[in-house]
Amino acid sequence: MDLVVTSDPQPIAGLVYEPLFCFEILLALREYTESGLLAARPLGAGGVWSNLYAAVRHDNYSAPHVRAFLATLREISFRTLNGIREIQAQD
Repeated sequence: MDLVVTSDPQPIAGLVYEPLFCFEILLALREYTESGLLAARPLGAGGVWSNLYAAVRHDNYSAPHVRAFLATLREISFRTLNGIREIQAQD
């Protein structure tokens, strides 16, 4: 299976971009925030958010194993990653 995860989808013939989730870009280094040495801060008043997509070949997009992989990827991401959210239609 060919799949690329990107936050910068480009109009490329033959590719489908499956929305995964929206995440906030923070100014901090994870190892320092987890140790309590630094606090993560949003970039700007509302923060800076970006969408993450899975780019899949159009021919493979409907295949059961691809759909199952994408569903698992999304489920595990929402269960284990802090601060992500669903991609809204206007994002």
